[in-house]
Amino acid sequence: MRADIDKVLIPHFGEMAVDQITKSDVLTFRAKLSKVTARGKTTMLSTRRINKIFEPLRQILNEAADRFNFRTVFQNIKALKNRKSDIHPFTLDEVSLILRTVRPDYRAYYTTRFFTGMRTSEVDGLKWKFIDFDRRLILVRETIVDGQEEYT
Repeated sequence: MRADIDKVLIPHFGEMAVDQITKSDVLTFRAKLSKVTARGKTTMLSTRRINKIFEPLRQILNEAADRFNFRTVFQNIKALKNRKSDIHPFTLDEVSLILRTVRPDYRAYYTTRFFTGMRTSEVDGLKWKFIDFDRRLILVRETIVDGQEEYT
């Protein structure tokens, strides 16, 4: 969030007084975000990404409007709708094929991934001491996120 504020919001709105930012400014900025140029090529940001960039702007402007008694420009501006992607899970036959052909040292990892519903960071942080074979439980106590171990 901090990076979005520093790299996206401040360069665009940083010189404007918060009570001078209009609904038109906000909507124009949102439209501009949908087509960004990076490394010489124009790409489209996803609606999810645009909404993530917009959330701190919404919070800042709503708080300022509340504190300094002016109407928020975000009234009637809703977050963009995220398109739902179709999910096509593996069939049991496909899972079996993958588990038969994966390198033996990865088989336990993928078996755990396929049959527990654990997140990547949870499986990555799993240690033998967190597995209770007698009670048939896996305890999620640590995760690995961006290479950093975190205790849950």
